Amino acid sequence: MQQSDVIRLETWKEIAAFLKCDERTAKRWEAQRRLPVHRLPGPNRSRIYAIPAELDAWRDRSGGEDGVSGAEPGTVSKSERRAGAGTGVGRLRGRLRRLALLPVLALALGTGAAWLLSRPSSSARADAPHAPSQAAEQAYVAATLAWRQRTPESLEQAEHLYRAAIASDPSYADAYAGLANTYDLLREYGGMPDAEAYPLAKANALKAIALDPHSSGGHAALAFAEYWGFWNVPQARQAFARAVALDSSNATAHHWYATFLSNLGETRAAQREIDIAAALDPQSLSIAADRGLILAIGDDPARGSDALRRLAAANPGLTSPLVYLAKLSLLRGDYPEYLDAARRLAALHGDETARAAARAAASAYARGGRTALLARLIADRRAAYAKGEASAYDLATLYWLAGDGAGALAELQTSADRHESAFLQITDRMNFRELRASPGFRAMLSRIQPLDA
Repeated sequence: MQQSDVIRLETWKEIAAFLKCDERTAKRWEAQRRLPVHRLPGPNRSRIYAIPAELDAWRDRSGGEDGVSGAEPGTVSKSERRAGAGTGVGRLRGRLRRLALLPVLALALGTGAAWLLSRPSSSARADAPHAPSQAAEQAYVAATLAWRQRTPESLEQAEHLYRAAIASDPSYADAYAGLANTYDLLREYGGMPDAEAYPLAKANALKAIALDPHSSGGHAALAFAEYWGFWNVPQARQAFARAVALDSSNATAHHWYATFLSNLGETRAAQREIDIAAALDPQSLSIAADRGLILAIGDDPARGSDALRRLAAANPGLTSPLVYLAKLSLLRGDYPEYLDAARRLAALHGDETARAAARAAASAYARGGRTALLARLIADRRAAYAKGEASAYDLATLYWLAGDGAGALAELQTSADRHESAFLQITDRMNFRELRASPGFRAMLSRIQPLDA
């Protein structure tokens, strides 16, 4: 197994080897020095795991056994409590028992319930100023389960339930953060226009932060909206960093931070963040798909693409790995894989128009190879664009692949003028390689603040 495959350590022996100590010392550090070791929910409390990046951060802070800044064993400073130290599986499990929701969670998510059981919320901090009402917390937990399903129907349900939580307890910061997260995804999965979704996401994220400045979820939702909705790189970077610092176990914050970093071409940092997200939430198919994509457009294209193929095969109803494989194979000139992914996506959605387009594309490729295929795709994409079903950025990519640089630049300009979220992919160095030095391309890059290319 390659080193980059090791995203979590699952025995005391592995943890001790990573820290270069014996198992007894590692266990003592957990008890006395707050070594970040996680316990999986269930009757067997010996099931543990640790995340290498968190162990490294702990070691940097503590300097080893004797370096916890003079704190007494087992004590937690006020600043650490605000950052989420001392919260976790036991405390949140207690909250769920009080709500009588533990059986519901286990039934709904199976082993994936571990994510919600181990996720500290801002209201679970030791010094939290506000405890939500029971009715608000019940609605919040149900909303979060719905949000994780990422379907149009489940996201509409999540929106309704988060609003119910807020109506029951208007001071519940986590519910505002959850509602902001829902708007961040409704424009992708539910068809809500960007111009409506992102301002709503930002407003609710800011409300969460106003109620609780230490809300990791609020900062993560704000960062997502700032970047994808308002193209504000510095504010997004600051908010993502704040989100993961406040709660190192927030898998969504690490996940979205990883996609942000990957989109800016910061490959190694993106890989580190997505590995942490995958270790924190190993049941998340969304994280698994984005991990494959980040590998594929980063340092290990073959392994990333293989991971996406395996994910698609194991989860035939999952869209994202097929979307990513279609994108990657088209950019790399693997047209048979592109056509296969397009066919499978059309079948998955039961879309007769998409099925016909996939058949026409396959016929064009069989008849005239790459040139005929790209001409067919451009014609189809122009028709979809005219109906509002495709982006100008998509067209720009196809024109570039077809060798029409002027057409690509014209469509990129349209994409920038329309403030399409897809335009932010212009920073991806896989695309538009021959155009990147041109003054027109550089001018469009400067639309994203600051110019990080």
